[in-house]
Amino acid sequence: MRYCEMFRIILVAVLPMVNWKVTRAQDCARAFIHAGMNAEKVGKHDQAIKDFTIALQCDSAQQLAYFWRGMAEANLKQHAKAIRDYDKALSLKPNDSKAYFNRGLSWEALKDRNRAIGDYTLAIKLLQRGTSQSALKKFPVAIKDYTLAIQLHPKFEVAYLCRSLARVDWGEDIYAALRDIDTAIQLSPWDSHAYNIRGRIKVLLNNFDKAVDDYTISVRLRPDDPRAYYGRGVAYINMEKYDMAIIDFDKATELKPDYGRAYWARGDAKRLMKRVGYCEDYQKAAELHVSEGTEAWLKYCQVTK
Repeated sequence: MRYCEMFRIILVAVLPMVNWKVTRAQDCARAFIHAGMNAEKVGKHDQAIKDFTIALQCDSAQQLAYFWRGMAEANLKQHAKAIRDYDKALSLKPNDSKAYFNRGLSWEALKDRNRAIGDYTLAIKLLQRGTSQSALKKFPVAIKDYTLAIQLHPKFEVAYLCRSLARVDWGEDIYAALRDIDTAIQLSPWDSHAYNIRGRIKVLLNNFDKAVDDYTISVRLRPDDPRAYYGRGVAYINMEKYDMAIIDFDKATELKPDYGRAYWARGDAKRLMKRVGYCEDYQKAAELHVSEGTEAWLKYCQVTK
């Protein structure tokens, strides 16, 4: 029997008779919210959803249960369901900036940019508005937004993560980016994306062993993320471990068949190992509009063809 189910039985057995029904419902909900949060933090999204649902059956006024269930659903790409839960969370706590931010992410995943921008604007921390500006190459403005978010909420891990990524993309200060992502990981050690970003920074710093370590942690946290395999493969290429790089690129393209950069990188690994098949990979990358794939095909495969 799971710990929280035992806890619930004990709670029910020892609760006083005064206001017994109300207290039992609240304690039941809190117990399953705690269990759900623990499950979500280790990537057990389905189990987390079950726990949060039981919590809401105990007490339908638990805002945290709606918010966290929304996060679990979003992690499973069930964005329509996530939005409904964020709606309910916001109806119970209208000033929850994280709920606006997360709902904006789900709207963006559903390609409804107008609603996403509306939620991002409402989010007090202005985080995802900064990300949109990063996409437009307005990195200095984005970094200012993230810095404002950190000033308002010094433990908002997403702000450090986004500022780190903006600094990497802008090429502003790689060591400042590293400090930001280290802080993000300290605040949220189960965020696989943060390890991907730190792995990328370590590659830029030519610290390939440490990059492999970070990408490996990311793979363990989220084994279905093709970016982690791609990043680790790039680190392996730089270490001249081409066979291991190819294994990772194989996995990346298996998970995301239109991952053009993974085909291009796998082509490089095959060519450097003098293995056949690199021209096919370069051609596939070119078909997927990866300019490096086109250049490599023209340079290395025209004679072969």
